[in-house]
Amino acid sequence: MWLIHVTYNGDVKDYDDSGDSSMIQSDSPIDILVRRKQNTLDMHTYYRISDNSFTKPKVPCCTKEYCLTNFIEIFRHDHNVKHCVIADNCEHTTVAIAQQLVGQENVIISNLGNAGAVRYAMAKAAALAHPDEIVYFVEDDYVHDPRCADAIQTPVADYWTVYDHPDKYGPLYDYGEVAKVFKKTGFHWRYTISTTMTFATKVRTLKEDLYTTWWQYIDAQHPCDHFAFVDLFRKGRRLACSIPGMAWHTDLAESYRQGILDIDQALFDFVLHDLYPRTGQDVNFLNVLQERIRDENRAKRPYGPVEALAVLEKMLGTEKRN
Repeated sequence: MWLIHVTYNGDVKDYDDSGDSSMIQSDSPIDILVRRKQNTLDMHTYYRISDNSFTKPKVPCCTKEYCLTNFIEIFRHDHNVKHCVIADNCEHTTVAIAQQLVGQENVIISNLGNAGAVRYAMAKAAALAHPDEIVYFVEDDYVHDPRCADAIQTPVADYWTVYDHPDKYGPLYDYGEVAKVFKKTGFHWRYTISTTMTFATKVRTLKEDLYTTWWQYIDAQHPCDHFAFVDLFRKGRRLACSIPGMAWHTDLAESYRQGILDIDQALFDFVLHDLYPRTGQDVNFLNVLQERIRDENRAKRPYGPVEALAVLEKMLGTEKRN
C-alpha cells in the first residue's frame, strides 16, 4: 500500500492508492510526497556476523563493521523493524560494535558455526507468533542500497531477495536465466531458481518448510543454499529477486576464480559516495584501475585480480583498513 501525502495551500491531505486525487492539478501550489504506508506488522531481521569466516578477498572499504552499519542505517526510520544480531565466534570489538548499533539486548553471542547460526536464526524466527510477519535473514558481507528498505518489506513471492546473483548471468545459465519478470509496488522482480542465505520470507512459509526442506540442507558445517532453494522450487515454492539488485555481495572469491577483478560499478559508486565525500573533482577509480591494467598488459606484465586489487586498495588508501 502506498500513501500520497499532499500539501495544498497549507492544507494537508493523504490519499491511498484508491483515493480521489481530483484536487491535484499541474498548476496548483502543491507539494507531493510519495511514501510507503507504515506496516502494522513487525519485520524481524536476523543478521549473522562472524570473525571466524573464511579469509576471502573483499571489495575495498567493505569491512564487516561497514556492512553492519550500512544495514542498520537503512532501516533507521522503520520503527516496525526489529533487529537481532547473532555474533557467532566474534571478537569483543565486533560484539561491542553490534551492541552499540542495535542494543545489547538484541545481540546474541554464540559459537555455533556457520550452519549452526543459521539453524538458530530460523528456529528463533519460526517461533514468532504472527504468521504474516516478515523475517529477513542476512549475512555479514552485503552492502544494501537504501531503496531496499521498501522492497524487502513487500512480499512478492514465497521467498524473495534484493540480491541479484551474478552466477545467473554466467555460463551455468547460458549467460542469462530464463524467467518471468513482473512489477510490484514500484519495483521490478524476476523469478529465480536459487540465491544465497540472504533472503526474506513470511513466518508462515518458514514454519511450513522448516522441517521438510531447511533442516535437511543446513545440517552440515555450511548451509547448502542452492540445493535448498532447488528443493523448494520442486515443491512448488517460488523465489523472486529484484532487478536490478539492491544489495551487493562484497565477496570477490568468484571473481578471482574467473581470473578477473569484477566489482559492480553501482556498488563501488555507492561505497565511495558513502565513505568519501565528493570534492571538486570526481575520480572514477575503476576506470583508472582498468587503464593501469591495460598499460601493464601492453608492457607484457599481466595483471591478475590479486595485483589489481592491491593497486585499487593503494589508490583508496585502504591497505591497512581492509
